[in-house]
Amino acid sequence: MNKIKIVKIIICILIIAIITMCVAIVCLRKKENLNKDQTENFDTGLEYEENINGFRVLNDASTFFSIMNSLSKYLQVASFELGNELSLEENIYNIDSEEKKDEILNDLLDEEYKKDYGIDDEKDMWSNEKYTSIIPIQIKVKYDTPIITYIVNIYLENQEEKTLKEKYFIVRLDNNNSTFSIEPVYGNVDNIDTIPVKASKENISANDYNKYSLETISIERLVKTYMDNYIYLQVNYPEVAYNEFLDDEFKNERFGTEEEFVEYVNKNQDELNNIRATSYLTESDDENQITRYVVLDQYKNTYIFSEKSTMQYSVILDTYTIPTDKFKTTYDESGDQYKVAMNVDKWIQMLNNRDYKTAYSYLDETFRNNNFGSEEAFEQYMRERYPLHYDFELGESTETNGTYTQTVKLTDITGEDDAVIENTIIMQLLDNYEFVMSFEVN
Repeated sequence: MNKIKIVKIIICILIIAIITMCVAIVCLRKKENLNKDQTENFDTGLEYEENINGFRVLNDASTFFSIMNSLSKYLQVASFELGNELSLEENIYNIDSEEKKDEILNDLLDEEYKKDYGIDDEKDMWSNEKYTSIIPIQIKVKYDTPIITYIVNIYLENQEEKTLKEKYFIVRLDNNNSTFSIEPVYGNVDNIDTIPVKASKENISANDYNKYSLETISIERLVKTYMDNYIYLQVNYPEVAYNEFLDDEFKNERFGTEEEFVEYVNKNQDELNNIRATSYLTESDDENQITRYVVLDQYKNTYIFSEKSTMQYSVILDTYTIPTDKFKTTYDESGDQYKVAMNVDKWIQMLNNRDYKTAYSYLDETFRNNNFGSEEAFEQYMRERYPLHYDFELGESTETNGTYTQTVKLTDITGEDDAVIENTIIMQLLDNYEFVMSFEVN
């Protein structure tokens, strides 16, 4: 073998070695990134201040709901009572004896916690708690190795008594073993930031019940969860929906008081209970570090969820109470005829939202006094004559001395009713996006 061939062989060996090293480096980096992703999933680029105890807001929907699933397993066992049909969720572990329940609780609870509280103590704490559903509020997290610690804040609902109780739990996740443990937080808690949490460096041993798996959550599912949770609270616990979830500026402008919101919900409870999301779009507001989900229901009513972190959001229930910048820009750049059309759309949105108070406020004072005399009479008339949710089609439009006459044709927005209602709206445009109007009263 001559020297040239030997050199070629050596070069080939070196090339293969270099390629092998590069592949190994790439694989190591991928593994490193994977481990990083498991502890800091879906980095949003947003910055969150740490709490006084070193925890920060969890802003990753997949991890959020995976942690909730783990906690749910514990809650289903802890609150389970043999023969109780209203026990939380379902009997996922086929518990058929108290001994089986004790075994599962023992396997799910944190080891350090069990040193202070035995299984009998744990059962006593839950003996009078008849919870039937879980409503998540927020989760905060502290990343460490090998244990990641989460503080979970939820509502537990007792459907029999129609009550919510706020609860806190500590969930520890062992990333190496894909296992979890649960530590209930008892006693009075001022807020999530003041809960003392012991650091843990011990691995969580695997058993038949404590395996953790990360569930991927799509934006569509997240939006549906927000919508379903809010609607449920609005119908069943309107005080909570008003104080904890409605946008402050919006609720003060549209409702004014909690009592007025509760009255609105009670009047429309059956209808509100059947609301469902049908479409959505997403908007990012980098300046304010929030994500907005603009959701339409089956009646084309709009819900705007402004999310600061997973499950931490405020809600606006329409687009007319606080005009958007887009609406203002379009309105300012439009001719009067188009402004009339935009105002007709706004007023019909009020009817579809059953917002008769606001709709009444836009009526010409002489017209409304002559035909209704009160907001209550107007609401009764509209509920009787216009009971559906309406789409509209504009017809002929004329203008005389600044007063616009606009014909409209109303049809059922769901398509379930074939009736067509024709009416004529008389409108005057005012400053600051305001208007007054009247319509045909039959």
